[in-house]
Amino acid sequence: MGINFEGLCQRFTEKIKKVYLEVEPDVNFVDVELITEKKTEFLENYIYVGTTSSLKGKLDKLSNSCFILLNDDSIILENFIDNKVTIIEINENENILEIYNEVRTLFRRDVKYNQFKISLLEVLLSGDGIYKIIDVASKLIGNPLIVIDLSFKVLANSPIEEITDLLWMDNVKKGYCSYEFISELTKLESLKKGRKTSYPFEVTCPESPNKKVVFKIEVSGKVIGNIILIECVKKIDPYDYDYLMLLSQIISMELEKKQFYRNTRNVLSEEILYDLLENNIKNEAIIEERIENGGLVFSSHIEVLVVDITNYDFKKSIYARYLDSKLANLFPMGKSIYYNGDVIIINDRNYFKSGQVKNDKVIDFLIENKLKMGISNEFSSIKDCSIYYHQAIRSLKIGAILEPEKCVYQYENIQPYNFIYMAKEQIMKEDFYNDSLYMLKTYDDENNSELYKTLYIYLKNNHNITRTAEELFIHRNTLRYRLEKIVDILGVSLDENDISFKLYYAYKSMNFYKNLVDAQKKNDN
Repeated sequence: MGINFEGLCQRFTEKIKKVYLEVEPDVNFVDVELITEKKTEFLENYIYVGTTSSLKGKLDKLSNSCFILLNDDSIILENFIDNKVTIIEINENENILEIYNEVRTLFRRDVKYNQFKISLLEVLLSGDGIYKIIDVASKLIGNPLIVIDLSFKVLANSPIEEITDLLWMDNVKKGYCSYEFISELTKLESLKKGRKTSYPFEVTCPESPNKKVVFKIEVSGKVIGNIILIECVKKIDPYDYDYLMLLSQIISMELEKKQFYRNTRNVLSEEILYDLLENNIKNEAIIEERIENGGLVFSSHIEVLVVDITNYDFKKSIYARYLDSKLANLFPMGKSIYYNGDVIIINDRNYFKSGQVKNDKVIDFLIENKLKMGISNEFSSIKDCSIYYHQAIRSLKIGAILEPEKCVYQYENIQPYNFIYMAKEQIMKEDFYNDSLYMLKTYDDENNSELYKTLYIYLKNNHNITRTAEELFIHRNTLRYRLEKIVDILGVSLDENDISFKLYYAYKSMNFYKNLVDAQKKNDN
């Protein structure tokens, strides 16, 4: 870790009156000494703490040293920085002995940090694995640690008897976090803000009162999980944050050595699903081998279901794991995993017949719990699940724009809008301009009529006169008159399928684009 000038200034920010800098801010200091009147030798890269009065007759002879000084005889300190002396002048009301003790504490912390680092590196090199690393680290820090991956599976943990937080005790016993727990956790503001930082951050949760500090774990530059330090045995020290950052690096090296966390989890099928969703495996032979080893067996009729749990409203105890068991009951042959904020289910349609009774049960369950579901097209090979996962995700996003009142969105129903959605950053409203519809709009504005709306309802009802008239609350003869007027203005026949399709698609595209823009504005606000 080391103690440098920048860190020293940060430590004493509120006690510093002025800084006179003549040393490289990233140079690490060796030790600290208290200045006495008999002190005559001042070494390079040392910190000296004292008063200016104790340096009478010596200041102009000093060089290449760092001083923390209480200016008790009003010396003009900036006169001495030409000698490459760095001076931190502290406030007049500070106690110089307390300042010295604080600097000594920094060096003791640095020694402890280096001992912590050596201990963890020894375990890493021994090959005893991630559990041993966590065991050693938790004993040195003095509080239990838990390591989870991005799907909230427990990869390693301190002995469960050391964990007094009941929720995390339950998670460790099960080996994973329930969807109820994940849903509530991801709503916490402290977690949302913390994820944007590059440092360990505190998470507070009313259901789980023990203080927790969380820090990410990266493998090859990619976040794959988190370390959680729980305040159970003693109060969390601010310096524990530095230990967590170091521990994250050690765990990263261990997991990279083990090729992600293949040997630290028993649930091979979930690891394979994660890699398939991430599209991490390119070699088909390796995919086949891992699917077989993981016991993943599917027919040639598969679909990806994405369940959005953002607004999940759980009415039962967070310990009940209701959502996990209910989804398993509705999709008994599906394989589920928590991924990118949603519950992903790889569902075998051979075992899930889309009969009305089954569909009704799913819809009732989603409505009751404020959930939404996106469904991909059917596919035949589990190797392609990343492609169809993105279909299901777009089903959710596009479906919520088209029909926000619904809770199930199938890709085949939103597919006509997919290209607009994917190109939303490159297109403008002018790209949807249609001469025929513009002519009707203009005529309506000038004549206070409803031809634009009439044509849309007529096309939507597949040219059915009776249904269209009923929806518009007009007589069928009035509708016929309007249709004749529309044909006259446009100069086309509405009986031609190609013309009707183009007009109807123009309507739907313009409406979707307008709703898409409105949704983006709402999100921006």
